[in-house]
Amino acid sequence: MPVGWMYTDPSGTQSNIVDLNLNPVSTTKTYKVQIGDTSESGDLKGDTTLDNDKDSDKKTVKVPDPTVNVKWWGLKDHTLTIYKHDMNSEDFNGNINPSSSDWPWNDVRDQVNHIIFDGKVSSKNGSVSNMFAYMPNLTKIDGLDKLQTDNVNNFQNMFLNDTKLETLDANLINVDNATNLQSMFEGLDSIKKLDVSNWNIHGAVNLTRLFYYDNNLLQLDLSNWNTTDKKVVETNMLKMSAKFNLWKIKFGNYSYLISDCGLSNPPDDGNPMPENPDIPNTEATWTIVGEGSDYDPIGDICTAKNVIDNSQKATAPFTVVWSN
Repeated sequence: MPVGWMYTDPSGTQSNIVDLNLNPVSTTKTYKVQIGDTSESGDLKGDTTLDNDKDSDKKTVKVPDPTVNVKWWGLKDHTLTIYKHDMNSEDFNGNINPSSSDWPWNDVRDQVNHIIFDGKVSSKNGSVSNMFAYMPNLTKIDGLDKLQTDNVNNFQNMFLNDTKLETLDANLINVDNATNLQSMFEGLDSIKKLDVSNWNIHGAVNLTRLFYYDNNLLQLDLSNWNTTDKKVVETNMLKMSAKFNLWKIKFGNYSYLISDCGLSNPPDDGNPMPENPDIPNTEATWTIVGEGSDYDPIGDICTAKNVIDNSQKATAPFTVVWSN
């Protein structure tokens, strides 16, 4: 005859437990339970209580704390909803820097087209690596301001290869303590707007492949970044395909580009400018806007190498656009 279990929670309520193979949770409590008979339906038979004094009939087991909300996320109608939660390594198989397979929604990544934060979510680990990576159908994220990342230093691969994501207000992500932003936005084939103008980039930070092959990205504002630290890594940060659309970049006094950052000369295919169909692109060069305008720049004409050099010796903010 199958064995059943009964436990009493702190409020005095008794409950039957038939299956002890429960989903893992970060909080458990220990109870003294009594072995009892069950019927074929799985219910405990007879008046089985915890008042029995026979220690031989009792066994100590750990069960989930009934007061704990075990599941902090859910998927319905292709929408991933994330509820209030303080993430820690126990949520990621004990890993401080989770891989994509460590996230609890890993098996349904390809089903997600919308993400909603329903409450404040923080990370005790200091890492959100691979959090939303490899979601090929993701198009929209709401409530990103509820993701508390003020103590996070590792953002590696956070949105890697989310090929249908078109807009992302990255300014809602606090990167003040970031040391690793490698491939955070890599492979966002559809992204057009990615506002990082308020990011407080400073110190020895890894920016490798940050915007790698984001070929439809239109503009970047790096004017608040400080990348003067000699330990900054920018390898292929701006590497794009031969036909990329990044036509405008803003620099500040300290937003240095490094020679291996991947910045290329613009395409000269005669097609219209990415955001102005009336002006063709015929020059494979950049131009400093200066006192002119985006579509009538009057500053120096530059190769990609010139732009990189100018960023390292700038004494005032400047903007470059495709020559037109």
